[in-house]
Amino acid sequence: MVVKSPEIVSEKRITEGRTISWPRLYDWLASLLYPGNGNRLQESILDLLPDSLTVNDVLDIGCGTGELLLLARKKFPGTVSLVGVDASAKMIERARKKSAERKAGVEFKQAPAEDLPLEDSSFDLLFSTLMIHHLPEPLVPASLQQMHRVLRRDGRVLIVDIQSRSGSILEKLKDSLILLHGGHKRYQDSMETLALQMHQNGFELESKGSVDRQLSYLIARKSIS
Repeated sequence: MVVKSPEIVSEKRITEGRTISWPRLYDWLASLLYPGNGNRLQESILDLLPDSLTVNDVLDIGCGTGELLLLARKKFPGTVSLVGVDASAKMIERARKKSAERKAGVEFKQAPAEDLPLEDSSFDLLFSTLMIHHLPEPLVPASLQQMHRVLRRDGRVLIVDIQSRSGSILEKLKDSLILLHGGHKRYQDSMETLALQMHQNGFELESKGSVDRQLSYLIARKSIS
């Protein structure tokens, strides 16, 4: 696996998708939304992976400040390459700083989901958590095509995104905080729609379900044909 992008991040806007430029506040709001164990959400996401899954190279698209991959380093041995990309320069800078402080050996690069500067068939596993809803609709197929391109034969992609559901007043308040947390204009209105788009772009759905009341997931495999 070879990463082609330069080490220097750019403050210039490199995507039409929404980006976040306040990483410290982002981390604080994440801890507020998921109190207790600071990694509770990330642990729930990693627990969705099949026990039989063997990987050598992992990519997180829209990695934010890097928490998922930093926790994944504890799950995967040091021989497994972990790479995160995000379109936001400030998020990547904070992710790199955290990786260095924790000696995690995770590589973070600035890149948009719809134009990944990565070689074909270079990863076994892709994560995309709370990223798809940041993309304007025309960029979703382009991003899925990029995922398909960089995945190896039989590689897996795990996508987690917002799925609005009814709930109590307190749960609705949490919904409002989630909107503030990511500067979101909308919820991903249907994971069923996303699953169809993935099928149209060369993926076979393996499983789907809920992470919690507000988040849904799907796991898909790169089609062999």
